[in-house]
Amino acid sequence: MKSDGTTAVPIRILIVESDRPSRESLTELFRTLRQEVTAVTNSVAALILLEADRFDLMLVSCSSTALDGFRNANLLTEAQGLALVQFARASDSKLKIILIGAAEQEDFNTARGKGVIDRVMTRPFTILDLEKELAALFGR
Repeated sequence: MKSDGTTAVPIRILIVESDRPSRESLTELFRTLRQEVTAVTNSVAALILLEADRFDLMLVSCSSTALDGFRNANLLTEAQGLALVQFARASDSKLKIILIGAAEQEDFNTARGKGVIDRVMTRPFTILDLEKELAALFGR
C-alpha cells in the first residue's frame, strides 16, 4: 500500500531466461514482490508475447562464452539478447529493460550507454537488489 492509502498497480514483467531453476527463482522473487510475471525460455517466445501484449519491464538473461569457454546451445547469447532488446525498444519506447549477465559482458554496458537497455545486473543478486532496481526504474 502506498502512503496515500492506495494500492500500487503491479509491474508487468516479462522474464526471458532459458535456465529453468533461474527462471523459476526470478519468477518467485518477483511474485514475492507482488508483481505480475510472465516467463519464457527464449527470444522467439518473448517476441510473440511482445507483439501480443504490453509489459512494463523485460528482464533478459544472457550467457557469455567467456564464462567457461563453451555455451549451452539453449542459452540466449549476448548477440541474441541484444537483438531482442533492440526490437523491444523499437516496439515500445516505454518498456524498461534489464539485462542479466556476467560482469565482463562489455556489449551490455555499451548498449546501456546507447540507451538500448536501462540497467545491467550481474549475478549473484538478492531480492533486495531487485527491489532497488524496481525503485530506480519505477519510483517505487
